[in-house]
Amino acid sequence: MSIANKQTLATAKNLIIILSSILCVCLKLQPSHINCHPDTNSPLGNITISPNLAILPDKLCFVWISIRDTNLRKFNLPKYHRYGIELRTTKFSSHALICILLSGDIATNPGPNTAPSTGLNVLYLNARSIKAFVPLDDDPSRKICKMSILQELVYSNDYDVVSICETWLNDSVMSAEILTGYNIYRKDRPGRTGGGVLIAVKSDIRSSHRKDLERDNIEFAVVELVKDYNKSVILYTVYLPELQQDELHQLNSSLQENSESASVVVVGDFNLPTLNWSPDESSLEHNWGSTENNEFCILMKDNFLQQFIKGPTHIAGNKLDLLLSNWPEMIEHVSTLTPKESTFPSDHYLVNFSIRLKFKRARRVQRKAYNYKRADFQDLHRLLQNATLDIPLSDNINISWSRWKDLFLAAVEKCVPVKVIKDTNSPPWIDGEIRHLMRKKYRALKNYRKTRSEERKKKLRSLSNSMKILVRRKHRDYLHKIEGSFSENPKLFWNYHKALLHHRSGVVSIITSNEITAKTPAEKAELFNTYFCSVFTSPSAVSSLPSSPIRSDIEISDIELTVEEVSACLSSLDTSKATGPDGIPARILKECSTEIAPSLCTLFNHSLRIGRFPAEWKNADVTPVHKKDNKEPAENYRPISLLPIVSKVMERCVCNRFYSHVSHLITSLQHGFMRNRSCVTQLLSVLHSIGKSLDQNTQTDILYLDFAKAFDCVDHVILIEKLKWYGVTGNLLNWFTDYLSDRSQRVVIEGVASRYLPVTSGVPQGSIVGPLLFVIFINDLPDIIQEQTRTGLFADDTKLYRSVKSPSDCESLQHDISNLNNWSHNSNMKFNASKCKVLTITRKKSPVITDYRLGNVILQRAHQEKDLGIIVKSNLSWDSHIFSIVSKANKMLGILKRTCPLIRDTKVRRTLYLTLVKSKLCYATEVWSPANVKLQVALERVQRRATRWILKSKVGEMSYEDRLKTLNLLPLTYDREIRDLVLAYKCIFGHTDLNIEHFVSFIHHNRTRTQNPSLMLKSPYCRTSTFQGSFFNRIVKTWNNVGKIASPEKFASLTIFKSFLHVTYTALVNSTFNVDMACTWSLTRDCPCHRS
Repeated sequence: MSIANKQTLATAKNLIIILSSILCVCLKLQPSHINCHPDTNSPLGNITISPNLAILPDKLCFVWISIRDTNLRKFNLPKYHRYGIELRTTKFSSHALICILLSGDIATNPGPNTAPSTGLNVLYLNARSIKAFVPLDDDPSRKICKMSILQELVYSNDYDVVSICETWLNDSVMSAEILTGYNIYRKDRPGRTGGGVLIAVKSDIRSSHRKDLERDNIEFAVVELVKDYNKSVILYTVYLPELQQDELHQLNSSLQENSESASVVVVGDFNLPTLNWSPDESSLEHNWGSTENNEFCILMKDNFLQQFIKGPTHIAGNKLDLLLSNWPEMIEHVSTLTPKESTFPSDHYLVNFSIRLKFKRARRVQRKAYNYKRADFQDLHRLLQNATLDIPLSDNINISWSRWKDLFLAAVEKCVPVKVIKDTNSPPWIDGEIRHLMRKKYRALKNYRKTRSEERKKKLRSLSNSMKILVRRKHRDYLHKIEGSFSENPKLFWNYHKALLHHRSGVVSIITSNEITAKTPAEKAELFNTYFCSVFTSPSAVSSLPSSPIRSDIEISDIELTVEEVSACLSSLDTSKATGPDGIPARILKECSTEIAPSLCTLFNHSLRIGRFPAEWKNADVTPVHKKDNKEPAENYRPISLLPIVSKVMERCVCNRFYSHVSHLITSLQHGFMRNRSCVTQLLSVLHSIGKSLDQNTQTDILYLDFAKAFDCVDHVILIEKLKWYGVTGNLLNWFTDYLSDRSQRVVIEGVASRYLPVTSGVPQGSIVGPLLFVIFINDLPDIIQEQTRTGLFADDTKLYRSVKSPSDCESLQHDISNLNNWSHNSNMKFNASKCKVLTITRKKSPVITDYRLGNVILQRAHQEKDLGIIVKSNLSWDSHIFSIVSKANKMLGILKRTCPLIRDTKVRRTLYLTLVKSKLCYATEVWSPANVKLQVALERVQRRATRWILKSKVGEMSYEDRLKTLNLLPLTYDREIRDLVLAYKCIFGHTDLNIEHFVSFIHHNRTRTQNPSLMLKSPYCRTSTFQGSFFNRIVKTWNNVGKIASPEKFASLTIFKSFLHVTYTALVNSTFNVDMACTWSLTRDCPCHRS
């Protein structure tokens, strides 16, 4: 017999002996009856007990206690419900033995619980606006946002859950700025100021937004707090300002939708001051008054709710805020704090309570990273110089790469130590000193709850005040550090604001896809990876690809890189980029670029020579990033891929060479991923043509087409065939073929990685060569479109537009759509017909309207559509777009005012404004710059508010003109003119790939009074102000005026020209600009008061 079998047999014998002993003891026990007594101490005056438990032998007591009693305790019984049994045994030893056997679950009379709570610490408050500003306690002349006070309150008490009524929030406030380290679930009041509710749950607690339990017309939010063994607590936060019977009825119906065994907690402001509570304030007595009171009584009884707050909750002495639950044993340590005690400005008391259940916290993800502060880079340079990284090359590129990697990492490990980093959800200013004081405070709180003496109460208050002061001081010190790092360490400065503005939500309790639910990190990683890979397509047969003529007579079969090229790419690496699956960070590659460039160049050339790409470079780590809407569906996430940085260095070198071969073969209609082309150049060329038709009173139909997962669905077989059209042959063709084949990806989430799954289609996301390959793949699309129908391309963003004078033009456009649909099928790609739109540009009262079809789907018509970030309307007006960007800019300015009140440095504030606010007002101004004064004023008001914030100036203290001079800023009207002139310079002098002669005409005679006659433009004839305001028409007058005042030397280079413009417009601010006179808002002042 084997050793394992002997051990198994011995274990079985021991188990039999133990069971026999227990059975013998049970047989010795004498049967007795359970005596049930009414609980005379209970206010209810009676008890309820299951009839089948009236008689029970002693020997089955342990069965009842371990099973039946546990089940009973799972029911949500009234607060004063009593149940139990009396055990009577004939022998004391038997009684003692039963107690020992049952010591794992003694529930009949457990006594007081002195163990530390492992539940949730919850804060509830009625904020009366958390975005309002109130005077500082220590300096009433200065104001601080209540959001900052809320953060100090929450962080100093380390609350797990925060419920807030009357948030007064709207879409101008980002959830990320409210509480760092918390998942925010909110329901704002739409359309008007006030109201709103919010629930914030620590990111390490599994939670989900239960929108299915919410109601559109009632202000309450519902969150499910998931605990161990898939149990959960349903938390409602309610605000009922103008209470009506229907509102309570809908809240009741929501509560009724929970399962009978659900644990429900309801907290909020019910505004029912006339309710008649029982002496202990836990239940309602007779309420024969208002209909609302009666409806609320029904709600409490229907859901077996009890109330836990003692005394008033409003400074006027009323009880408006209530805490309800259907499980009394779950709620403990309920207390209230006046606004003065809590230092939070409100007219309601703050409510603290605990949910006495054990919740499993998400583990902190640990990862290893190089400790650059302790690195010895000089020694690393010396080791790499002496080491032989020129490894022997093998026909197996994987072996060659593995040898180089091992040698390089061996040298790195000797000079750069490794540290373990634990991800944290707390703000960066919460340090060890704060956590130490927090532990002292919790010990004092625990002692006070044991014995509520005045001495312990005084000590607890003292520690609480010290905690608030310390958190406030640490926060201010951290902001001062951020402010001081602006010049010395800008990375720290921008990381702080990036984390604030681009906050990624924490742990999501469940992820769903195709009716599959994932709960554990491993399950979620697998589910995400399965969904992301489901969009890939299978390769098609080459025979299905239509024949096309060879587009290049010049073949490219080999590329040989130089050391200088590799070194330049290594030196230009962005060290902030994340490390790929190979574990080699960009910081070390850049630091050692000189030493490793020769050996890497040899490895890269060997890869190109044999036409093979290392297998490890084909693996991608994917991180899911939430896009929009609910966080539970996997469909609402997009994948972000991380590739090995060394592979991207090689791709950059190859792409630079390959681009020069293929760039002139790419259609001029493609503006994506092409040098000297951009969103602006594409929009200008398309909208100028459409505006010209509108000026001639001709209708134009635009079809905005959307490919479904375009970059992920590129067919590798078809792409390789198309590369042959462009002269790619030999080793380079083999290299591209191997580069695309046998790729795989895995999803990494919460520190857990899924298994690798194959990537069967698409260009590699996050790669350097991928975008250029996609442009080549889609390059033949315009060939199938008729000449009278024009195409606009920016990567996969495609639009067709055609002048419509009769129904036959619509039929021709429909024919082009059908051809395009056939092209997509032949290319193994699909359109997302639900996102394709039709926009008719016209001034006619009776335009030609036709239903366009993509396959069997009728395309949806729109009155306006967002085109490359610009809102295009059916009349080519820009009011909708301008109002949209003004709203976004004001929102961002409000965020800065709320989150940076302690940053006082003017230079820092100015940079924040230019980077985060003004950038939103300046994107593609060449396309939409308004001629309407009202729209100009709307844009300028944003900067007027911003300059007051930067200079900490109140309204009326300093004029707008003086603020501009102090900050060395230009009015936005001047800024837009400068951008117009710079783009015109680029077009005229060939800095952009846009033929200026297709849009403007030059004056070829010398009868002009100007220093630059060859640069003068002809004034166009326009019938409408809309077309007159388009870029290529409005720029003529401004450009000619610059030509009159600028010497030829000012046009020598783009840098000189920009400098000249800045000096010229700055002089206008100092001499001419008047915010109240619109005629001074331009270099061209064609008005009676300025006309000479």
